[in-house]
Amino acid sequence: MSDTPYSRHTLLRFALILALTALIGLLVHELGHGLTAAALGGRFTGLYVWPGVQVWPHPGAPYPREWQGWFGVATYLPGAGWQRGDWHFGLVSLMGSGTNFLLAALALGCLWACRPRNAARLVLLAEACTFLDLTAYTFFPLLGLRHFLLLGGRIPEPLNGAVDMGIPAGVFITLAGAASLAMGWGIGAYLRRAGDKRETGDRRP
Repeated sequence: MSDTPYSRHTLLRFALILALTALIGLLVHELGHGLTAAALGGRFTGLYVWPGVQVWPHPGAPYPREWQGWFGVATYLPGAGWQRGDWHFGLVSLMGSGTNFLLAALALGCLWACRPRNAARLVLLAEACTFLDLTAYTFFPLLGLRHFLLLGGRIPEPLNGAVDMGIPAGVFITLAGAASLAMGWGIGAYLRRAGDKRETGDRRP
């Protein structure tokens, strides 16, 4: 079977890579919270995943409080001088989804600039799709849904973080929507370009 952007073989490989990337993206999201806290002078104390098991720094340790059905949680201690609801906490909240969005934008840029092939192309395409973390965490809770429709938390973390940083809610919602649309357009345009090149006999994506 030919390895085109739309063949069943390629789609199956992409689905498997996308599933793995999504799982890794959950860890990246929580690491974004914890590492941002550490960078701002706080202390990153733990990374937990469903159903409440620590994966760092003491793998297997239970979550110390009731698990609320999250897929993952990063725990941290605030730095000296932090005030509840100030920009420090806001940036930590924002950089869960924000970290995934930045990595997704980098992956999309590499797709266009480096013109990868085969598995590298599929990995970068899957990573580019993780921009949906920001979309889901911002908009689904506003619609009364969980982060993953029926699963996950209910708090619009990026929006709340932006508000704590002094960004008006309406401005952030507009920016998040525009950024999501731009990423979706960029991915769609890349796929159309890949298909066009295949049809004209150029195998480069």
